[in-house]
Amino acid sequence: MKFKSKWAYLTAAALLLVACSESSSSGGTADSRVKNEALTVVAPVIDKIEPGDSSLTVYVTLPDGIAPNTWFYQITTDTPNAANPYLNGTETVRNAPPSFTITGLTNGATYTVRVAHWNGETSTYTSATAQAGVIATTTIPSTTTTIAPTTTPAPTTTVAISTCNIGGDCKIGDIGPGGGVVFYDAGSVQPWGRYLEAAPKDLDRGQFGCIGAEPPGNAAMGAGFANSYEINLSTCASNSAATAAFAYRLNGSTGWYLPSRSELNELCKYANNQVTGDPTKACTKGTSLRAGFAPTFYWSSTQNGPNLAWYQSFVTGQQVGYGKPSLAAIRPIRAFTNKDGMTVPTTVPAVRCDRGGECKVGDTGPGGGTVFFVAPTLQSWGQYMEITKSTLNIPGWGWGCANTANLTTKLDFGSGPTNTRALVASNCYAAVTADNYVSATGVDDWFLPSDAELAEAAKARSFSGVAAWSSSDNGCLRGFCFAYSRSPQGSRGDVSRTSSAGQGVFAVRMFKKVG
Repeated sequence: MKFKSKWAYLTAAALLLVACSESSSSGGTADSRVKNEALTVVAPVIDKIEPGDSSLTVYVTLPDGIAPNTWFYQITTDTPNAANPYLNGTETVRNAPPSFTITGLTNGATYTVRVAHWNGETSTYTSATAQAGVIATTTIPSTTTTIAPTTTPAPTTTVAISTCNIGGDCKIGDIGPGGGVVFYDAGSVQPWGRYLEAAPKDLDRGQFGCIGAEPPGNAAMGAGFANSYEINLSTCASNSAATAAFAYRLNGSTGWYLPSRSELNELCKYANNQVTGDPTKACTKGTSLRAGFAPTFYWSSTQNGPNLAWYQSFVTGQQVGYGKPSLAAIRPIRAFTNKDGMTVPTTVPAVRCDRGGECKVGDTGPGGGTVFFVAPTLQSWGQYMEITKSTLNIPGWGWGCANTANLTTKLDFGSGPTNTRALVASNCYAAVTADNYVSATGVDDWFLPSDAELAEAAKARSFSGVAAWSSSDNGCLRGFCFAYSRSPQGSRGDVSRTSSAGQGVFAVRMFKKVG
């Protein structure tokens, strides 16, 4: 994203004030991990600046009076030896009072005040100059005690924040918003973000954990978060490398996880002073490691069967499927997307549903589906259910198992996973399709919903276009076998298993929030 900036710096002879405005307006790249629900951002107006003894009082309003608001202001000076207590930094004024006072200035010095209105995602600026000094207090009114704008604000333009750790573009080696070092740039925004940063040091060595279990094993770029998330929710999470990385915090920042196999390869390349950015190129043996990395094996979050997981030597670059009880180094990483505006929080709050926070009906879940059911409290299976946003089946295919009797499926809420396992064992097409689905985020614990579960999805209007197959069959009669489906409006159909007209496969999964 390119930006341009236009500033007007004005002298303050006789304390005349000239204002101009700048604005940044951004579509706000949607980090698959963070999206602010922004209020409308409008250009502020500096109505006047009143000088005081070593101070300036700034009066600011929004043209349309929108509230609530937050001001950010910055003060600079070109006057030699003039005091500036904020050292050109940025200060915050919450709840947008009509005025605020900047103290600790040098009387007679000329200062430029820049004010930004921030709505959580975008900002607009206005700037003006004035001199600090003592206002006359005699009975003869001073001709310079009232300062008013003398020009119409200039057309708004965009402003770029160039520092990586506060939301600007990043380069390899920069400090990211979470406090780690940037080691990978995808070159453009991906579903998971654009940049990867690594924690500044290793965690204590640990085992992969989940021995005998098969959590998700996605190796792709961006898949480490989903891998770590699923491991963290599993019954085998205790003493797991992924759980340790998922719980990591740096200066309050969250969103850390154990890298996938491909992400770990990029980190190995960075540690060995090799060029990163092309996941198809393997890390190779280097001559020396960057400071902070150890000449040892590091765990990835990608498993290689019930008893093995992938780890990588940062000496040779070799990746090996190794025993999960083995000890190896753990280095958390974090994905993010650059933002526009005055500042970017260094914490990714665990409030977004798709990042492991609380969910409500209609949210996008961690698997990329639509949340359609929220239990009032945590259940044995979790608390939330999500359904794929589109059908998964191949046109022309039916439910399957056209002549298979005695499938013993149930209609009840919560029976979808058991139904699906039974149908997959009989190779019933719709259930196999749902069971085989892996989302773009690497989540693979989907199933074909029962009739009651599908009824809840229809009640929430969470699928559309075609009726959806359930995993509940209705037995066979005179050689014809049937299964239940639900229309997007919720009406139930008793449909021949061979029917493909207007029937779709929508997969469902159960989950709970992280922590």
